[in-house]
Amino acid sequence: MIYKEQKIGIIGCGWFGLPLGESLVNKGYQVNGSTRSIGKFPRLRKVGINPYRIDLSDIDDKAIDSFLAIDTLVFTVPPSKQNSSIQKQLQNLRNHIIEQNREIKIIFISSSSVYPNSNKIVVETEAQYIPTPRSGLILLELEEIFSKSSLNTTVVRFGGLFGPDRNPGRFLSNKGEIAGAGNPVNMIHLDDCIGVVEFLIENETNDETYNACSPDHPTKKDFYDIASKALGITPPAFNKKGTDFKQISASKILEAGYTFKYSNPTEALK
Repeated sequence: MIYKEQKIGIIGCGWFGLPLGESLVNKGYQVNGSTRSIGKFPRLRKVGINPYRIDLSDIDDKAIDSFLAIDTLVFTVPPSKQNSSIQKQLQNLRNHIIEQNREIKIIFISSSSVYPNSNKIVVETEAQYIPTPRSGLILLELEEIFSKSSLNTTVVRFGGLFGPDRNPGRFLSNKGEIAGAGNPVNMIHLDDCIGVVEFLIENETNDETYNACSPDHPTKKDFYDIASKALGITPPAFNKKGTDFKQISASKILEAGYTFKYSNPTEALK
């Protein structure tokens, strides 16, 4: 059931958070959006988002209390932009919500990088404590700051993100010969990222974890060949070497009732 009188808060109004907020505003929701820079306020206001300057490393009680006058909080800061202090910042945010006795539903945006390359289909229960390549953070530990608390938390694990300003045709360009040509890709378009989160808000799922990844998995070679040709650039060169892989199952979110706009990610490239 949809409750348009719900107020939504988004921490991290970047590549995903900003268009998510704009879509929610267009559907009739009131949306608070956080940024660490006041200079981004006009951009948020332009799409109807109420802007707040929130710095989780130094929480301003007055600002955060006003921002948290919401029903659902979507945390969207991607793993690549999280630093070593994020764990403490998330704990501070969680503790503040609990101490203020706020009945807020948390939707924590995570990543399929919590799964090892086990050369098989993986489901939500198979996550492991794996350090992320760029930051060294263990994303599963960050999820658990909320999911193992008293707060109603839904975790969404995105596959590889693509869409406007993030064209996969450029991901592998100028990389030399690439292994794993026959490996399945695990991708999700921005439209489905937004669609999944809106679906979870509207259907009031509680304390669940979902993979969010297009249910069809073309091979790496097929996907990047199509992506490159769509841009008019030379497709990447693949060698015959194999590499370990994983295939992210979307069965749980499908069974919950979500319908992907792009069941096969190559559809979005055309």
